Amino acid sequence: VFGYDEVLLNRQITQEDIDRLLNVSYEYKDPFAITGMREAVDFFTEKYDKATIALEYEVDLVVELPFQFVTQSADIFAKVSIEILNHLKCNKIIFGSESNNIEQLKHLAKTQINNKEYETLVKKQLDKGINYPTAMSNALKEITNLTVTTPNDLLGLSYIKEIEKNKYNITPISIQRTNNYHQKEL
Repeated sequence: VFGYDEVLLNRQITQEDIDRLLNVSYEYKDPFAITGMREAVDFFTEKYDKATIALEYEVDLVVELPFQFVTQSADIFAKVSIEILNHLKCNKIIFGSESNNIEQLKHLAKTQINNKEYETLVKKQLDKGINYPTAMSNALKEITNLTVTTPNDLLGLSYIKEIEKNKYNITPISIQRTNNYHQKEL
C-alpha cells in the first residue's frame, strides 16, 4: 500500500479503509506507505515510526520505494511503483486526485499511449523550454481539449498509464483531494 497513493491488498475497500489513510514517509511523492489511521500523525515523524504505527493498525504490508526512484519524475515514480504492486499481486491502487475523475484520467492515459501525435507535441513543447508536466498537459489539451495540471492528478495519470501500457490487472481508484498546494498556511 502507498502513502497518499494507497493500495489495499486483495480485499474489499471499506469506508474504514479510506478513513485510515496514513502517510508513512515524508520524502517527495510519499514513497510507498500505507493504509493506516486517520488520527493526526506528525508529518515529520520518522518513516520507521510511521511504519510501526501502520502495522499496529493492522496494515497488511509496508513497502518503501527506493530513494533513487522517489526523487525522479512522476512517470518514473509511477512505473516502478506499479511494477512493484504488480509483483506483489495487488489488484487495486487508491490515490489522491484533485479532479477525482478516474474516467478522464484513463482517457488521457490511453491518449498518451495510443496517439502518435502526442510524443511529437510534447517534444515541441520541451524544445521551447517548457517543463515536462506543462508540455504534457499542453499536448493533451491540443489532442483532447482536456488538461491535467494538479500534482495528484499528474501522478495518478502516470499510474494509470503504466497500468494500461503493461495491461496489469490493477484497478485504479481515486479519492478526492481538497487541500490547496499553494496556500501559505498549514
